[in-house]
Amino acid sequence: MSDFTQGPFSVAETRHKYDIVIRGPKNEPIALVLIAGIAKKEGAANARLIAAAPDLLAALQDVDALWMHHSIAHGDGKIGPLHEKVISAIAKATGEQP
Repeated sequence: MSDFTQGPFSVAETRHKYDIVIRGPKNEPIALVLIAGIAKKEGAANARLIAAAPDLLAALQDVDALWMHHSIAHGDGKIGPLHEKVISAIAKATGEQP
């Protein structure tokens, strides 16, 4: 698993900005990311994407594991272009690749 705080990450909308609140294991707020200074629609989209990042990473890790299991079980050992994208995104999120 990754070293990031597991969250939950949530989005809080205020009048002119969006905040992403990251909570610790006891649901205490431990970080606040402020998204401001851009169009409201774009700020909202950025906030939702950042808040969803831990769930997206976990889903990609599950997909990668399933693909690897399937590849091993069926003996083809091939990694296609879509699987390469999954592997690359996981590496980027976990710091294994810049």
